[in-house]
Amino acid sequence: MDLSNPGPIISAVAAPIIKDKLQRSEVVIELLKRFKLSPDHPPSNFSGVYAYALVEYGVGKPKPFLELFRHNKIKQAFRKAFDDSNSLILQSEVDKFVDAYALGDEIKTLGLDIKREVAAFTAVFIEVVNRSRTPADTMMQHQIVSLHRKVETITEQVERLGSVDISRVYLYAVKRKMEADIKAERTFTSLADKLYFLCELSWEMLSTDKMSLNYRLFPDRIRQLFGDVVRAEKDLDYWHFDMMGQTMLIRNAEGDYTPAHRSLLEFFVAYKFAAELGTLAEDFTELAQAQSHLDKSAAPQDYTWSSYFQQRMDETGKILRTPPLQKFAPENIANLHSSFGQVLLTKAVIDLLLPMLIPLPNEETMSFSYPLFNILELTREKSRSEVGFICANVVMLLAKLNSNALKDKDINSSFLSNTSFSSADLSNTNLSYANLSNADLSNTNLSYANLSNADLSNTNLSNANLSDANLSNANLSNANLDDANLTGADLSHSIIRGASFKGTNISGTNLQNVTR
Repeated sequence: MDLSNPGPIISAVAAPIIKDKLQRSEVVIELLKRFKLSPDHPPSNFSGVYAYALVEYGVGKPKPFLELFRHNKIKQAFRKAFDDSNSLILQSEVDKFVDAYALGDEIKTLGLDIKREVAAFTAVFIEVVNRSRTPADTMMQHQIVSLHRKVETITEQVERLGSVDISRVYLYAVKRKMEADIKAERTFTSLADKLYFLCELSWEMLSTDKMSLNYRLFPDRIRQLFGDVVRAEKDLDYWHFDMMGQTMLIRNAEGDYTPAHRSLLEFFVAYKFAAELGTLAEDFTELAQAQSHLDKSAAPQDYTWSSYFQQRMDETGKILRTPPLQKFAPENIANLHSSFGQVLLTKAVIDLLLPMLIPLPNEETMSFSYPLFNILELTREKSRSEVGFICANVVMLLAKLNSNALKDKDINSSFLSNTSFSSADLSNTNLSYANLSNADLSNTNLSYANLSNADLSNTNLSNANLSDANLSNANLSNANLDDANLTGADLSHSIIRGASFKGTNISGTNLQNVTR
């Protein structure tokens, strides 16, 4: 058939009366075959994809909407919106058409949301595109080139400026892009919802090392994250369309979605972690405060990251209004264990995370009132299976926020394996019974520190100041103590088998009963 003229399709699609989803699928397949359109392999040209989408969208829909999308003006507007990656072009043309033509009056009498029907048809079209080749390649190329250029430009500018942190550059870029979508009425979900979706999706990709999500899996992820709010199939369709098209994701020819750049993915993961820790700075929190269904008459309150985005509904299915967000409160240890404590933080995530954190108190008032110290206290003396890398990650952040942050602190019995404290001041810190195996403690100040019974096997202690430190009963197997200062240190009953002491100052060191 002539796919440039979808008139016969309209007549056939509008005829069936559909009782359930299974029957709908059967009718769609039957109609596609009738018009010589393969259910498994859509055509590769625009007209073919458009006709195919009309069938998949149209079964069970009111005929006036099918007539709307078959009209040449709307089809051409759709083509231009597709080529320019700008859905506002289509919506503007639809609005003008509905006001100018008699068909528009028929559509208005149906009482349906026209913008949502446009969104639903567009979502179907995008899915068909992802099952074809040429249109998908065109769409992919437009978006990849555009977004990669933006990310590369931002990175180059930050590198030149030096003092500007990349985290805030991303913050303002993300905020501006999402606000533009909302202002242009190209979205059904709030800025906060999009942020949550991107953060959780980015964490899934990073933690599983799978850097993409196929479009077929979007509905499942949306249900998992937003629960009852999308329990109705039509609501899920709108959210599906929004999250695929308006969340800074790019797609390839197979319909796999991924952030435009790995650093963008790491930004969203860092944001999630800062919020879960209860240490997200005010200007970053503002992004999450742009939520829908707020009770603005209520005083703002603190939420945990996991509770804030779970909106509740009343018995009629209406979303209940909630007080605005004041700031994020720390998650419990169990929740932190499943995300922030699952793996050691990478340098890239740490570098993005640090500027997002609220500042440490000054040294005179530095105490356990700071959220990270509270979390550290809650993890102390807990098993590895209970806390994972929570303690290790928190300690690394504290040491990088302020090299003196851990001075004189009690973090005994903590699991700190493979962590980096290079050049930190840990003088007089209690690290007894701590697991510091494979850690980097080079150039640290550990004078008067308590490292008794600590596991320091394979630890880098080169150039460290360990004067008067207590290392009794410590395991220093294969540790690197080259050029370290061990003046007056107590290594009695410690294990030093395989350890390196090249250039080490052991003046006055107690080496009684060591195991070599």
